[in-house]
Amino acid sequence: MSDLFSKVKLIMDELDIQYSEQNSNCFTFFIPVKECILKGWLFCDSKDDLILYDTSCEILVPEDSLSTVMEYFTRANYNMTMGAFQLDLDDGAVFYRVYHRMRNCEPTNDLITELIGYGNSAFDYYFPCMMHIIYGKKSALEAKEYVHKKWAERSSEEVS
Repeated sequence: MSDLFSKVKLIMDELDIQYSEQNSNCFTFFIPVKECILKGWLFCDSKDDLILYDTSCEILVPEDSLSTVMEYFTRANYNMTMGAFQLDLDDGAVFYRVYHRMRNCEPTNDLITELIGYGNSAFDYYFPCMMHIIYGKKSALEAKEYVHKKWAERSSEEVS
């Protein structure tokens, strides 16, 4: 077990995140969000000094929607400051990947919480668009407008 993995394991326990150890450098866990249940993988790579978090959902993009979803995620990724969506064109699996280089720093509760939060928040925000494309047969731009409208309404309700 690497030193980085051991430190992250202590943090995961402290944060009370229920996980399983997939191997000597990876934690796996499930997170329910508003639209689906996400699977997370937190990789600790001591050799390259990085912590990587991959998030995926159980929904696979059907072949007839791949190009539109790919266009949408390309547009979404363009504005991302941290992390990016990835779409497996062979099976339609969608991932969101975010990582942090650990050079000259130690893992902290805040860092682990933020990495996991970025991935989960990205799915929570963009998942409705993907579903709008797959089941509503909307274009990438129509789906983008839909989600922005939905989040604006959600934000105004929270303020009220």
